[in-house]
Amino acid sequence: MKKKTMLATILMLVMTFAIFANSVVGIRLSPRERLVSRELTEITTFDEGVVGWKTFSLPFAATISKDDIRVTHNGIVMTLQEAHNQNILSNYIYVFDTVDNRWDFTTILEPGKAYMIPVSVSDDITLSAVGTFTDGSEPIILQKGWNYFGLPTTDQVTVSTLKFSCEELGLSDLDIYAAHGTIVNKYFWHLTNGNPFYDFVDLDNDAIVPGDGYCIYSYADNVEMSFVPIFN
Repeated sequence: MKKKTMLATILMLVMTFAIFANSVVGIRLSPRERLVSRELTEITTFDEGVVGWKTFSLPFAATISKDDIRVTHNGIVMTLQEAHNQNILSNYIYVFDTVDNRWDFTTILEPGKAYMIPVSVSDDITLSAVGTFTDGSEPIILQKGWNYFGLPTTDQVTVSTLKFSCEELGLSDLDIYAAHGTIVNKYFWHLTNGNPFYDFVDLDNDAIVPGDGYCIYSYADNVEMSFVPIFN
């Protein structure tokens, strides 16, 4: 009888310890559950459409690694590598080199720049970043030639509110027309034939949307393009 009592006491102690451990440490999650449970900030959604190269930018002021990107497809959240393994999109992200005028592979993504990634499916894909981030307000620095950019903010702006300055030329607060023929447009590249095509922006009425990628031509180096706060 004493042995049964002792056994029951031991079992009770084990159960009490297990409950205490769970309350302190927490229930152990699987790698997939940990991935989904972490805070995510949406970058952009590629809407259903043509398979091919898609542009995007970071709608916040932080620099991240491509390993910090999460892909949501058909309700499933996965890493960029997992999405690549399932032939949803590429694990390679490209940024435009304004010096050599070419697209180069990158592993680090910065605010203010636009990036390209090959997408292999025609249905919706959402890109997000692990963590929470704040908006930026620093000007985007343009170099002579084509520049690919995006807004590091969650607020969209109309093209007509953009301001351009260049200290070296003694110019400040020029609007897009006074900046002498600056061109802005959304950029796409069809994957099957490799031909780029553009969705031109209405300079008077269209808005630049956070998370999207755009291209703009600068006639000088070190031109500052300002966009927030909205100018008074």
